[in-house]
Amino acid sequence: MPPIQRLFNVTSLTHLVSVYSSMQNIVSFCVGTIPPS
Repeated sequence: MPPIQRLFNVTSLTHLVSVYSSMQNIVSFCVGTIPPS
């Protein structure tokens, strides 16, 4: 695997993790502010 491709994979993986964690934050914020009926 070329180093460029490896770097791209690591970058996209980090981006995916940050997007996932931000989505979790938004979901937990919505659940915290809007009580389930």
